Amino acid sequence: MSEELLGNIKGPKGDKGDTGAQGPQGVQGEKGDPFAVEKTYATIAAMNADKANVSQGKFVMIVSNVEDEDNAKLYVKGETNFVFVADLSGATGIQGPQGQQGIQGVQGVGIQSITLESTVGKTKTYKITKTDGSFSTFSVNDGADGAKGDTGKGISGITKTSSSGLVDTYTITYTDSTTSTFNVTNGAQGPQGGYATFRVDSDGNLYVTYPS
Repeated sequence: MSEELLGNIKGPKGDKGDTGAQGPQGVQGEKGDPFAVEKTYATIAAMNADKANVSQGKFVMIVSNVEDEDNAKLYVKGETNFVFVADLSGATGIQGPQGQQGIQGVQGVGIQSITLESTVGKTKTYKITKTDGSFSTFSVNDGADGAKGDTGKGISGITKTSSSGLVDTYTITYTDSTTSTFNVTNGAQGPQGGYATFRVDSDGNLYVTYPS
């Protein structure tokens, strides 16, 4: 059996057809959750240790300090593990040049001494000498003398004026001729004491005899 080519029966390519009518609108999908960071961790190790407690599709972030290269890294929980999304920390700027040293400030002026310069009546003038050699003065006015106080009353004499039993009465006479009295209660008289006697025997021994 033999095969023979009879010719090409494929026709020429036709022109592009018109665009069809728009199909009907599809059903609205379910509302998605807003972006939110579910949890934050101080280290990646702490994040991985807690992966069982984070649902799939939730975002977490490393929050430590600006010196940590992992700080501000964003992850999303995959089917089993966390997947890195982006580093949200800004790039460190180039350190600027050191500023010029400021101009030295003016040296302060202190007080070296305060001295009394003069007294006129009730006004006293003081001089303030400063550490830079300059000075200034100020005045202080003393208050007026107060009114003269009443004449004081002193004691001109104390005399025993009476006795009653063991109570002695004394009278105090003041410099303004007024008087006052006070009492002194004496203790009862004790029994009269005897006298000790001494003797020396022929051998020169000294003896004392007390009264009974």
